[in-house]
Amino acid sequence: MESELEGPNGQIEYNKSLADKYNTIDRRLEKIILGGFWVTVATAGLGVLVLAVYGLIIWRSGPSPEIKHQLHIIKPWLAVIAAFIPALIAALHGIRFQIDFKGTAMRVDATKRELVKVTEQIVNALAQPAPWPGRKQALSFLRDANEAMSHDLAGWSNVYRGKGPEI
Repeated sequence: MESELEGPNGQIEYNKSLADKYNTIDRRLEKIILGGFWVTVATAGLGVLVLAVYGLIIWRSGPSPEIKHQLHIIKPWLAVIAAFIPALIAALHGIRFQIDFKGTAMRVDATKRELVKVTEQIVNALAQPAPWPGRKQALSFLRDANEAMSHDLAGWSNVYRGKGPEI
C-alpha cells in the first residue's frame, strides 16, 4: 500500500503535487491576464489624455514642428502597447482554457481524495482486531483504488479523445 498509494512516490502525493501545480499555473495566468487588461485600459486612458493635451496645445498655440515630432514618436508606441498587450492576453487566455489547468487540477484533486478514502479504509481495516481483512476485502480495496485511478485515466482520455497530433 505504501509503495503504490502513500509515501513520497505514491499516487496520493503525485496527485496532490499535480493539483497544486495546475492550480498555481491557473492562478498565475489569471493574474497576468487581468493585469494585462488593466495595463491596456491604463494605456488607452493615458493615450487619450496625452493626445487631448497635445490637441489643446495645438489648438491654443498652433502646430509646431516640435509638437508634431513628439506626436509622431508617442502615437506609434501607444498603438503598439494597445495592440500587443490584448493580443498577448488573448494568447494566454487561449492557452489557459485550451489546456484547462483548473479542470485538470480539479480532476487530479478528486482522484487524490478518492485514494485517501481508500487508504483510510485499508488502515481502519488493518487496525481492527483479528481476523485481518480476508482476500475478498483486500480485493475490494484494490478494486476501489483501481477505480479511482481509472476514473482519472478516463477523464484524461475524454480530454484528448478528439485531439490528434499537431505540429
